[in-house]
Amino acid sequence: MSVHITIKPIDEKQPLMSIEEIARLMNLSYGYSDNNYCLIFNKTAKYTILYDEKMVGRGIEVNYEDNSICLSIPLPTTSHDIDIFYKLVKKICDKMGVYFIQMDEEFVAVTDIGTKAENDKEITMQSLRRIAETVSNQEHRYMILFGALNPVFIGPNEINEMDDSIEGFDKMMDRIQRIDAYYANPRFYKFDDEKIHGFYFLRDNVPTTIPLNPEYPYQKIENLHSYLVELPDENYIPYDVFINNIGYADYYDAEHITVNLSEETISYFVKNHAVDMMTLKPVKGFYWGKIIDTGYSHSNKIKRFNLDIDEICGVNHIAVFIRWANEHDLLSAELIEKCPELDKEYPDYRNIFLKSPAFSGMLRNKHFNETGKAFVNSFYNFNTGDGFPSCVDKVSENYFGTEKYNCEEFHNEAYLFTPYDEDYYKNLTAFIDAEWEKFNK
Repeated sequence: MSVHITIKPIDEKQPLMSIEEIARLMNLSYGYSDNNYCLIFNKTAKYTILYDEKMVGRGIEVNYEDNSICLSIPLPTTSHDIDIFYKLVKKICDKMGVYFIQMDEEFVAVTDIGTKAENDKEITMQSLRRIAETVSNQEHRYMILFGALNPVFIGPNEINEMDDSIEGFDKMMDRIQRIDAYYANPRFYKFDDEKIHGFYFLRDNVPTTIPLNPEYPYQKIENLHSYLVELPDENYIPYDVFINNIGYADYYDAEHITVNLSEETISYFVKNHAVDMMTLKPVKGFYWGKIIDTGYSHSNKIKRFNLDIDEICGVNHIAVFIRWANEHDLLSAELIEKCPELDKEYPDYRNIFLKSPAFSGMLRNKHFNETGKAFVNSFYNFNTGDGFPSCVDKVSENYFGTEKYNCEEFHNEAYLFTPYDEDYYKNLTAFIDAEWEKFNK
């Protein structure tokens, strides 16, 4: 069930308010739902969702039809969404000079819509009690409500948290959708044998919400062969094996948990449970360890700010560190074996880092031997003022001078503009050498 309101301008030539203008009336945020009912933030589509970041509920849907602004809310929904829905309608009507709106199938005076909110809240409570009864009677393990940000699966714990009150429902919907985690959905791929495999992609140290049962709840997938978890470095784990062996995880809702994979946890799965993604037979996996730095995080700034330099400049400092580590025998034997280009007389470190499968544009813990790991973990830190990234900035400021270093042209990313040459290598490795000497004392 839902409530639909259509606002038509008195003058057909009057321009309609944009999504951005409507959102600003109530300081709301917006986005649109993807095929998995998860929000794509700050983007508009045919149907756009408005929501209040201060209390996230199920959102208000907005679309344009027949030169009219159409708004709707689903029921049940939060009392907060109901209140802001009618306030927003009034504000839009005030802006447009409209006195009557179409509400479902009838025309209503704008001054009369305030009485509708309490009726919607009563309908919401009736619906929530039916959901509670359905779950309590075990007719269904859970019921799905599509929130503004992502679906919420309502089970016994959620029913208890609501405590038979719409205020409890508001708090529960807001709390769950505020959990700081990536909400994972499967991606489906068809292979040459026509079988379809569903993949959930998990990365190290990224809190991720995943289902206990991987079966896609929104439509039936024909010819589905398996569900797999893909871990870093293309390591594949059968989904049921992953769930049964994950150990510690945080509860999310009736059908989801939130995991945060450490380097040790990923190593365990890769060593003991990796399979071939097509045959599902056990294979010997390999994992390069936690991410220290990525080329993308730096090169992407060049694209984002439209900087007048080549994207490869984003990996200059990483290439310097790899070269220095190689010259100091701190790279791992596994890396040298899998990346023999590093043994050449004059390796092209930037292109090796970006193109070799051993790196794939990411600097990882197991690229270094034990001594190298210890040094990297103590020095290559982004959260300290004296770590390697800070040294990269100091070299850049020394090269350009403080005034040029802080100019608008560089967008606070002057380190990307420092020329990649032998002087750059010598200047940056002077800082590394100094820290290496301290490390060895």
